[in-house]
Amino acid sequence: MIDMREVITITGVVINVEDPDLDADRNFDVELDPGQDEYITGFGRRLTFQRSAGCPSMHCEIPPWMSQSLRDQGAALRVGDRVSITGNWVFDGVHTGRSVILEVVLAVIRHQPNVRNGWFEIHPVTKVEMLT
Repeated sequence: MIDMREVITITGVVINVEDPDLDADRNFDVELDPGQDEYITGFGRRLTFQRSAGCPSMHCEIPPWMSQSLRDQGAALRVGDRVSITGNWVFDGVHTGRSVILEVVLAVIRHQPNVRNGWFEIHPVTKVEMLT
């Protein structure tokens, strides 16, 4: 990941919730309210999103080392919930589905500004707030 060295807060609607993955992160995607595209505009001026989200969105991850109360909030999220999410803004690049060795090589290259694959995300999420 490339740390953008900024803590951001976004608002929007949860559009995808996943079971914890192999690294035990709680993953979900948020379609951003209008006016926040700068947070998901990738290199080459394209809007980024994880494939499972299906549309431009912010991918969010709550790692297992965060507080249990925060992890419980993440576990309670449902598709359609309006939320405000705060955390570290990062770019997670190079997810091409190729061999692991090629992914590692591409990961070294991804730190250049011409990277085309991947998405922006909040990782780790430090605050989840339900909105009405």
